[in-house]
Amino acid sequence: MSERLYSLLPAIHRVRDSAEGEPLRTLLGVIDGELERIEADIRGLYDNWFIETCDEWVVPYIGDLLGVRPLHAIDSAGVSVRAYVANTLAYRRRKGTAIVLEQLASDTTGWPARAVEFFSRLATTQHVNHVRHAPAATPDLRRAAAVELTDTAFDGFGHTAEVRRIASGRGRYNISNVGLFVWRLQTYRVGRVDSRGRPADLATARRVDEPGKPLYYSFHPVRDAPLFNQPQTETTIMHLAEEQNVPGKLRGPLLRAELDGLRRSEKWPEVFFSKDVPVLRVWVENAAGESPLEVDRGDIYICDFPADLAPASPERRTVAVDPLRGRLTFAPALAPEQRAFVSYSYG
Repeated sequence: MSERLYSLLPAIHRVRDSAEGEPLRTLLGVIDGELERIEADIRGLYDNWFIETCDEWVVPYIGDLLGVRPLHAIDSAGVSVRAYVANTLAYRRRKGTAIVLEQLASDTTGWPARAVEFFSRLATTQHVNHVRHAPAATPDLRRAAAVELTDTAFDGFGHTAEVRRIASGRGRYNISNVGLFVWRLQTYRVGRVDSRGRPADLATARRVDEPGKPLYYSFHPVRDAPLFNQPQTETTIMHLAEEQNVPGKLRGPLLRAELDGLRRSEKWPEVFFSKDVPVLRVWVENAAGESPLEVDRGDIYICDFPADLAPASPERRTVAVDPLRGRLTFAPALAPEQRAFVSYSYG
């Protein structure tokens, strides 16, 4: 029994009540129980204001306020319309914004999408009291990773205004134009690791040992093929899709910049090479017959192998990977006679 009210009484009254058999203590215990029920009801009323925390019987009423088309919940199947009403509420709150256009495109087509307001990419004359550093009207050609994104969904450079209609597919960059980029391509993961990060079902890299050319390996079992990104799920509607959220080809300069940054500092942001789910992984066969040994991400270097020549073994580097052609080669320190295992995604 709770004694919250009884403990608030002056000590003299509690002493006298104890001498008379504690009738006041019993009375306040009953009142305290009713008080707790009232407080719990008030907390429940507050929780019922929000679709995330309300009781199940409140969900249809919130949906009715939003004008949501009635969907009948199937109690026996454990199906609720809570998520449907919550998504509608998120759409209504942000109606007319780019993030909702992106989310609607993704929900209706099933394809990852990216919404772009093209007015934000116009090169304009700036006021000296309000200088904007982005978008840059003059590209920095030394930033290879950024230059590759020109005229794509992730273009970060400024453009001159285009007066042609966007419906014709030739005029994008204007004040009133909004674009939706969708990725129809599907990506599939090859090679699996268990919950502890140990190899469970890895793919064997194809060994290519042509006469007169250095030895190298290929991710694809038949031919050279580019490596793709496995899209990361967007956890909130307020987030516009980035490169890591769409199933695009892995770009060498971007991966190289991230790996170089991770080698310099442990605080470098992990995007494509997170410790949990990196976009690609490489293992080397263990001569002792045990589980394959994984190559650390710090020992992976992104290179651009010639299209018509097999890559030479890199000096002082453990593994060199060409994501454009899906090739990899090892440093002489690793015995090339051993098998290599990989985990990656193809499109």
